[in-house]
Amino acid sequence: MKKCAFLLLGLALPVSAHAASWFQNQFAFGSNKLLFNSAGYSVRISTFWSTGIDASFYRDSSLSGWVPSAKLYFNRSFARSLIGITPIYYPKTTSSPSSAEGGSLYYLFEIPLKEMENSSLQIASSLSSIHHHLNGNFNETAMEIQLIHNFYQEFRFLFSGAGFRYDQSLEQNNRALSVLNQSDIAVLQALRPSTDFPDWIASFQFSRAVDPESQSRLFVGYSHAKYRTSLRPSHSFLAGMDFKITEGWRFDFGYNAWRREGDRLGHYYAITLRYVP
Repeated sequence: MKKCAFLLLGLALPVSAHAASWFQNQFAFGSNKLLFNSAGYSVRISTFWSTGIDASFYRDSSLSGWVPSAKLYFNRSFARSLIGITPIYYPKTTSSPSSAEGGSLYYLFEIPLKEMENSSLQIASSLSSIHHHLNGNFNETAMEIQLIHNFYQEFRFLFSGAGFRYDQSLEQNNRALSVLNQSDIAVLQALRPSTDFPDWIASFQFSRAVDPESQSRLFVGYSHAKYRTSLRPSHSFLAGMDFKITEGWRFDFGYNAWRREGDRLGHYYAITLRYVP
């Protein structure tokens, strides 16, 4: 959810380049009594450095209470690129089946398309390592590649693929679910927390500006995921709109239809409020 709800990694460059600070709050709800809230604040501390913090909580019908998490962001921007690191922490609580900690290292660079006005190609990659505490300790490693193509500041295409590796057998040690929301380390095009252990994820998103002046956008996305502990893959469809409320304030609404093969279709909704002065 964190990497997909229209805040594509490719937007990091223009946001950090023009804003001294920015704030975002996202609230999601839906099937299985899901409730999710995430609040984040980022600030530019120098010409090239920015930092931020994000706190999230989620729960559903399978949990007795809230599952909290926290992330920090440290970014270094350049003329056409950005590099950053994100520590991630899921503490042990009475309602959490496990705990986890780790982080992500990511890099993005932009290639201007001189033959096409106001167009660019952005290529991003991330490497994540998570240490899980679930029926013992084991490590999860994920690598993701993203391609973001912007046309005339009007159309945007995102293609993403992620692969995952585990240093121990999950099936033999009865490790079916974790507390980690895999959206923290990969683009899932989903609004629900995904706590399964994936083998690989492929996703796509398309957005179009419907008002060039305010840069209001419609977006649709899809992802397909295969899991280590289940033979049934999942399909996720995401749609929504991002638009300007007043100067500095933006709002977006998203709808997500998610289904694992053989299960009922789940419906999820998210409201995001963002302030970028």
